[in-house]
Amino acid sequence: MEGVGNGTSEMVKAAPDQDLLDLSAVAGTQSGLDYYAGAFKGQGALAKQLGYADQADSFMAMSKACEALRERFTKVGDTIRAKAAGEARKAA
Repeated sequence: MEGVGNGTSEMVKAAPDQDLLDLSAVAGTQSGLDYYAGAFKGQGALAKQLGYADQADSFMAMSKACEALRERFTKVGDTIRAKAAGEARKAA
């Protein structure tokens, strides 16, 4: 996770404008959510194999929650990109 945080910090520092700064923050957040979603899925599979069905269900639910949140961030990113594209067309 430290690598995700460092990468996000570098993207944010390098962003030349507000739209790219926002997209960098969105991308970094999505990377972190991917990391956690995968980890929870792995833990859920292991818990299921070990016979901890309730815990497995909890881990899988957390994974799905991360995936749903990632989708929300995808929509935010799409909105930012559309806004930036519209501004670029107006400026041209």
